[in-house]
Amino acid sequence: MREIEIIERYEKEYDPDTGTVDEFVQKLGVSRQRLYNVLQKHGVVPKTRRGVRRGGSVAGLDDELTERMAEMALGFLVNQLHEARVELAKYRELYGPLDDDAP
Repeated sequence: MREIEIIERYEKEYDPDTGTVDEFVQKLGVSRQRLYNVLQKHGVVPKTRRGVRRGGSVAGLDDELTERMAEMALGFLVNQLHEARVELAKYRELYGPLDDDAP
């Protein structure tokens, strides 16, 4: 199946509120991976990450929050690592290198 046909059918036929992507790709006759590769290649945002969906929630919000939280956690850890390196440098200035035999 041609990529443009996959995209057209995805836009016209797939509704995340009424069916799963697995049901759609089975009907389409392609793998889920192929579908997402084609969408990504052509810059098509998956429908589950678009606009407002049932219940008034914003699609992809959980993903955005998770991503934001992961970035914040990573930033915190990088900051902690930097601070530990600064402290270690100060320690080495005062006491010399760490012993390799220390428990």
